[in-house]
Amino acid sequence: MSDAPESSDDTTTMRGPIAWMADNSVAANLLMAVLLIGGLLMVSRVKQEVFPEVQLDIVTVQIPYPGASPEEVEQGVVLAAEEAVREVEGVDEITSISSEGVGSVQAELLSSANPQQSLNDIKSAVDRVTSFPEDAEDPEISLVDNRQKVLSVIIHGEVERQTLKQLGERARRDLLANDNISVIDVTGLPPPEISIEIPQENLRRYGLTLPQVAQTVREASIELPGGSVETRGGEILVRTTERRKTGSEFRNLAVRAQPDGTRVTLEDVAEIKDTFKDTNRASLYNGEPAVQIEVFRVGSQTPLEVSEVVNNYVDDQRANSPDTISYAIWNDSSEAYEDRIGLLLENSYIGLMFVLVILGLFLQIRLAFWVTLGIAISFTGAILFMPWLGVSLNMISLFAFLLTLGIVVDDAIVVGEAVYNARSESGGDLASAIEGTYEVAMPVVFAVLTTVTAFAPMLFVPGVTGEFFSNIPLIVIPILMLSLVEVLFILPAHLAHSNPPRETGVLGTINRAQKAFSDFVERFVRRVYQPFVRTTLRYRYLTLAISFSLLLFAIGLVGGGFISFTFLPTIEGDRVTASVKMPFGTDVRETREVTDQLVQSAQDALEKSGGRDALSEGILADVGQSGGFNQGPGPGGAESGSHLTSVAVSLVSPEEREISTAAFSRRWREELGDVPGADTIDFSYGVGPSSGDPVSIELRHENIDILQKASTDLAESIRSYAGVIDV
Repeated sequence: MSDAPESSDDTTTMRGPIAWMADNSVAANLLMAVLLIGGLLMVSRVKQEVFPEVQLDIVTVQIPYPGASPEEVEQGVVLAAEEAVREVEGVDEITSISSEGVGSVQAELLSSANPQQSLNDIKSAVDRVTSFPEDAEDPEISLVDNRQKVLSVIIHGEVERQTLKQLGERARRDLLANDNISVIDVTGLPPPEISIEIPQENLRRYGLTLPQVAQTVREASIELPGGSVETRGGEILVRTTERRKTGSEFRNLAVRAQPDGTRVTLEDVAEIKDTFKDTNRASLYNGEPAVQIEVFRVGSQTPLEVSEVVNNYVDDQRANSPDTISYAIWNDSSEAYEDRIGLLLENSYIGLMFVLVILGLFLQIRLAFWVTLGIAISFTGAILFMPWLGVSLNMISLFAFLLTLGIVVDDAIVVGEAVYNARSESGGDLASAIEGTYEVAMPVVFAVLTTVTAFAPMLFVPGVTGEFFSNIPLIVIPILMLSLVEVLFILPAHLAHSNPPRETGVLGTINRAQKAFSDFVERFVRRVYQPFVRTTLRYRYLTLAISFSLLLFAIGLVGGGFISFTFLPTIEGDRVTASVKMPFGTDVRETREVTDQLVQSAQDALEKSGGRDALSEGILADVGQSGGFNQGPGPGGAESGSHLTSVAVSLVSPEEREISTAAFSRRWREELGDVPGADTIDFSYGVGPSSGDPVSIELRHENIDILQKASTDLAESIRSYAGVIDV
């Protein structure tokens, strides 16, 4: 090696891993290749999801109680279920909701509890309860899953609900045939039901009773194993497969045999229809009946792959469907995920170019190149370790990459500038690289460790919040540590074995321009900056007074309200949701009138804001439910009842409209005006951790009458404050 003598003369007193790696460029390049190439190869194997999939450690107990009011649900099933769940070991907190026709008990487990064992214990405890009313259905007990919905497909049109159901089931089958999709739910329609209506005169004519017909129907729709029969040819399994799933399968069912041998079939005495259970739920999209196909991401599937498959399917269906049927994409969360990836890549490109250009102006082009490459090495190296750390590419981990982008540059700049300064003073590439690195090694190490220490406590945050935000330190800390490895063991080797700057050609021209700029900066430092610093040191008390005044001025800006403070900023989404809660017991027809009022006011607001077609992608109404449009991490949940309704307006992207989401929400509220008799009216448009109600007050008391009076008085008192809305 040509510079071996220099190494033996100048580095005899410099020993250790830094000097060894600087003198052995092959080892440094191998380490660089492992981090760079390994990370690039690992990208396709890292799990991708919109939000991290975490274990929520929450067990829910759903107990249907058809026809019961919330008070009856509470007294009949919820209180008894609460007492049973409270006795289970490992339960930390219990929250229950009594709604119309259903009671829900949610048990949050201790972090030390075994979720599956607690689930089994809660099942056993609830099954031992004997005081549930006879009309109450069997409890549904399960661990809350955190399935990530990627997007929904809405099929709508002025057609029968049975047609929408068939189209929804067909879309479900078609999408599940693709390898990139595994989980789909069809929602928006009531549960299917087979209606058998028998006139009283038919019962008398054939000497039948309703219990007799019901028993015949029940016995004719069973599917039971009947054991096995040993034969000479082997064992034969016996099974009764008479389950009937459609009304047409019941038509030829014999309900009575006449003395002359003829049979009376169910079709002879009854009207049989395939219909839906009579519920208060109804989904409307742009004023038309609709069914929703919710598509989820599971396993190694990526949001972008799932979204591409669904969008291609919808495009095909739009081209081949009649005019009476329409397809729409609703709430595609992969768009936010794709935007976050695009933002990361864009910031990376811009940041790398700035580092390359600015360092190239002040130092050298070759040195700037190796410093810039160190950023890429740190990032790809972190991707290499993501599967072992249990971290996926999601909205939070991508934010951590963005957060770290500006931090990892500092270490490389400090080392690169120190090496450049040593080379300018003493010459010699290898010796200067080792000397410059050793000079700043200790400060760089402690600077990185200090930042690591600042992020490390996020690893120990308990609960669901801790599982979500642990993605940040699990990305930031590996990147910082790898950047430290890169600047101490890889960068010195590259700087120690670089060729002398070229004097001819394009690089020669760039080097001469860089040297001219560098000389200009040095003259500026000597003639302007150094005299200014000497002046500030000479009048040090004046300097301190000015600095202290600026500090007080900054404190005054914050304390005086000129600069607002918020823990987490409110992020405007592209969807505005209005939820109305009427008094319990309100007829569903009145609730639908309120829904029509919400839809009409939304259309008026769109027209006054620039036009419905230019601003809105669609209006989705959900009668009989509130909170079903929520999207984001966590279990979520929706309340149902004939007195509830929600309407959501999906706006086009901010680049395609002039009005903000908040401004449109205010205009919609103004167009709606008052809703007579409504208990609450809520408009929401935020996304992320800061979304939801800014203030929430919870009252507790054993007596429901006292609780209602106290909540009413508190609400009236809060409404008296200026600026308070949606109480």
